[in-house]
Amino acid sequence: MNSVHFRKLLSEYRTQIMGFAILWIILHHIGFFSMYAFNPIVNFFIKLGSCGVDIFLVLSSFGLYMSYSNNSDIKRFYKRRLIRILPAFLIIVLFFHIKHLGESLSIGFWISEFLANWYISFILLAYLFYPLIYYIQKKKCFLPILVACILSLMGTIWLINIHEDSIHDVPMLMVQRIPVFCLGSLLADRRLTFHIKYVYIVNAVLLGCLLVAFATGREYLVYPLYFIWVLPLLMTLLLILNRMQNNKVTIMGGQFLYFLGTISLELYLTHMKVIPVLLRHGFNGILGILLTVIGAIFVSVIVHETLKIIISLYEIRNNRCN
Repeated sequence: MNSVHFRKLLSEYRTQIMGFAILWIILHHIGFFSMYAFNPIVNFFIKLGSCGVDIFLVLSSFGLYMSYSNNSDIKRFYKRRLIRILPAFLIIVLFFHIKHLGESLSIGFWISEFLANWYISFILLAYLFYPLIYYIQKKKCFLPILVACILSLMGTIWLINIHEDSIHDVPMLMVQRIPVFCLGSLLADRRLTFHIKYVYIVNAVLLGCLLVAFATGREYLVYPLYFIWVLPLLMTLLLILNRMQNNKVTIMGGQFLYFLGTISLELYLTHMKVIPVLLRHGFNGILGILLTVIGAIFVSVIVHETLKIIISLYEIRNNRCN
């Protein structure tokens, strides 16, 4: 697989991969509450579910590059991004806190919600700076991701040594994802060329660096370079999806992933609200996982369709006014 083939497949299967990523994230978060008990191999796969967020970020910036290349109107860009993120976030948060509506009027409530959904905070900041990232990338192809790696490494060292933050704290999670976001934009750039064998060679070298870093107790120094490992993961997923056209079972699987991908943002926001509700009623294991997915899908579809209607009515009203 070369870079041209990769970009073509990524554009074609972007939504399905988002569906896979959100399922992986849901399983990963369920694991925080010990709602599963499978064999060690499956458990290990579930624990790696945070990579689903990296996939989200890569696909997000990949789409941003394509969109911004076609229309560089900054006002339109920010408007479309905010409409995609904030209404869903506000509706879902208020829906699950309807009994404590008074609390939602406090600033502290919304700060805690943005921290709990750190991905939303990060992606909003990324959207804010993306026009600048795009402008720099058009001038110097690799400069944004190079700067991102340097900033991520400096931020990681500062948080570890000065504030002694855990690698799972929100500031650390956000700092280490800066290069991942820039990677997606770079992958969409036609000037970038690579072949799959070189990607695996680079990853093998990084794996060696990680082993050395773990042995010396400085594994956090390699975290900002995790973005490179997203590439072979995406390539593997693309090859699998590209071959899921042989029979009805695989076709249905691809359609299900596509469906999940269309409501992936709503699922991300919803599932962490559903899990505590199920735990309070004693649901765990396979049943807990199924009910989490079903419950999150149910709420997400309602929110997604409601927002589509509201946005359509808003656009009709604007067209009439114009």
